[in-house]
Amino acid sequence: MNGKRILQNLPFALSGGVLLALWAAGSSKKAVLLCGVLALLGAAALGRAPALWGWLRARLDPLGAVCGALAAAWGGVLFAQHWKFEGIAARLGLESSLLVGVLAVAAAAAALPAALVAAVWLLQSGTAGDARCRAVLESRPLFAVLWACGAVLVVLQGYFVFANGYIWQDEVFTLKLIRHPVTELVALTAADVHPPLYYLIVKAFAAVLPGVPVIPLAKLVSLLPYALLLLGAGVIGWRKNGPVRLGAGVFSLCLGGMPKLLDYGTEIRMYSWGLFFVTGGLLAAWYTARAGRRRGWAGLVVFGLLAAYTHYFACVAVAIAYLALLVWQLVRRDRRGLLHWGVAAAVTAAAYLPWLFVLLGQLHTVKGSYWIEPITGETVKGYGTFLFGTGSLWVAVALVTVLWLAARPRGADGLFTAAALLCPFWTVAVGLVASALVRPVFVARYLVPELGCLWLGVAAALAVLPRQRVKPLVLAVLLVTAWGNARVFVADQQYQAAETRSTLAVLDTLPEDAKLVSTVTRVQEKLAGLCERESYGWQVTPGELPKSVYDNLYDLTDADTLAQWVEEGAAVYFFEDAAGAGTAQQAAGQAGLQAEPVAECGLCEPLTVWQIVKK
Repeated sequence: MNGKRILQNLPFALSGGVLLALWAAGSSKKAVLLCGVLALLGAAALGRAPALWGWLRARLDPLGAVCGALAAAWGGVLFAQHWKFEGIAARLGLESSLLVGVLAVAAAAAALPAALVAAVWLLQSGTAGDARCRAVLESRPLFAVLWACGAVLVVLQGYFVFANGYIWQDEVFTLKLIRHPVTELVALTAADVHPPLYYLIVKAFAAVLPGVPVIPLAKLVSLLPYALLLLGAGVIGWRKNGPVRLGAGVFSLCLGGMPKLLDYGTEIRMYSWGLFFVTGGLLAAWYTARAGRRRGWAGLVVFGLLAAYTHYFACVAVAIAYLALLVWQLVRRDRRGLLHWGVAAAVTAAAYLPWLFVLLGQLHTVKGSYWIEPITGETVKGYGTFLFGTGSLWVAVALVTVLWLAARPRGADGLFTAAALLCPFWTVAVGLVASALVRPVFVARYLVPELGCLWLGVAAALAVLPRQRVKPLVLAVLLVTAWGNARVFVADQQYQAAETRSTLAVLDTLPEDAKLVSTVTRVQEKLAGLCERESYGWQVTPGELPKSVYDNLYDLTDADTLAQWVEEGAAVYFFEDAAGAGTAQQAAGQAGLQAEPVAECGLCEPLTVWQIVKK
């Protein structure tokens, strides 16, 4: 059966799919019957009427057909998600399932002609349409649109820097650590499990801008790497032309809109800076392979060291840039290039040697005990979900493999595109090996520094795809994905902001010298970061490192101390999470006191506030 015959019969297959979907959704028999009749009539008209088919092909612009089909599908999804079918169906005297079915078939009938013409157009190649499509894709106006989309998403993150004051316990650790002098900061970092560079960066900004509130300032510091990458992509895309311009535009869009990049862009941790340094290291190695200039080698060494002093798995990620450059020099049999590579690697190792001894000590500490749970098959599958928002790790591997094979980039571009796409999977492999040799040391968020390379590779591969007509579809998918991620991000930020405001409102009503007692460590540390009051953990003893870093973190282990506080007139409040329900009343009973509920609040989990008073 030829391609035209397949396309003519495609509507019948779609009709069957609509019927199956309605049946699976539990629609009534009347709805299935009516939708079936409408779908079959529409399919027969489109698939068996050559005159109508020719009329559509002659009058629908192919590129417009692609965009129209995608817009109709997207609009249908949004309509189905947000419209209240029940009320409309009641007014019309219809069952809601029947109305949904009719609207679904109507939307499919509206989008089907455009989709069919778009399918024919996409399967054709080597025509003047390819040249026109390529000219549009590599034009400055489209680049400006893609870059502007990425910029809007980064600005959206900047808005929530000030609109959302929520911080979780690791962010509180950062804010408390930067209060210490530099020498103490480095020593405390050595006792932790991370390198010190990120903390020094935040401390430097806090020292230069002492009047700025520390929470939004630290969040802006985390957003700065995104702004720098976006600025660099803008300069390159505006000055260059051809596939480089398209790649710069796609990278700008992905930088702001792809899964997890929005979430970690303002987190007061080292992940965004790790992403900046790893991406910079790969770009420096890429530039060196193409141009062979000294500043490329210098950039590789500088970015490599900065990544290694920011996060250990950022160090692992940037190592793939060194490996790709080594492979390139070996393939070219360039002795001079191999000598330069050896010098760069030696300088990097020598500059990192002072911290290497600290790393060995941290490994010894981690081997004794660490908080990361054992890694299972589900954990590994979840890494793919983290990277692409859906699917498993194997789906992610398949996606990047198919993209690279479809693009077939050659020379240095092909090698470094492959390195960029493989960067997160290389890091996962090293993390799994390290977890097997030492103990579990790898979690999904350690992949954030590799996301810049991943989407740089996607942008580079998409820019050189031979089939020009596939590119608008991929761009449309990326735009819809960015829109969906932005909506989820905004909802999460609004929820966090509301939760934080509720807790701050409760804290404002408490006396300045009130003692805050929590039933779980994470709440204790969050409260210690949101205010300067003494934060206690009921029968929860903080480790030696948190006690050294925090200046208001304590433990409360017995009821006698609680009774003494109340006897002395102190205001004592328990912040009780759902899992610890009843703890406040139990503690008060042990101390011969009583607990009275005074407020409800939340820190991304419901909390009940109890005041401990005399009976």
